[in-house]
Amino acid sequence: SDSLVEIVNLAQSIIQLKRTFYCVQTYHNMGDLEAAELEHVIGFAGKYRASLVCHPADDNIIIYPVGQTAVIADLTDPHAQEFLRGHDMPISALAISPSGRFLASGQEESPRRDA
Repeated sequence: SDSLVEIVNLAQSIIQLKRTFYCVQTYHNMGDLEAAELEHVIGFAGKYRASLVCHPADDNIIIYPVGQTAVIADLTDPHAQEFLRGHDMPISALAISPSGRFLASGQEESPRRDA
């Protein structure tokens, strides 16, 4: 559909921007490093075909992976983002239910997987 093409074009434009995921404050003593809080994501690699989805009830909401995090973004406000974490490998697929109530995600095979 045209809206999906527009979203993909927007995502490709975002790729051209600087990809920023984490900011870490520089410390003199490496033992003092603390985890940085993710505040904003810019970028979408589009490596996996089924990895960018539109919310079925709101054309302005897209969901896409950035590494091990799923980003829920509002196209009308570039600062409105929510992050879904829990994967230990890059997310390779996303699917949303027709109601928009449920989101399923899949990842690359994990080295932590039980045989």
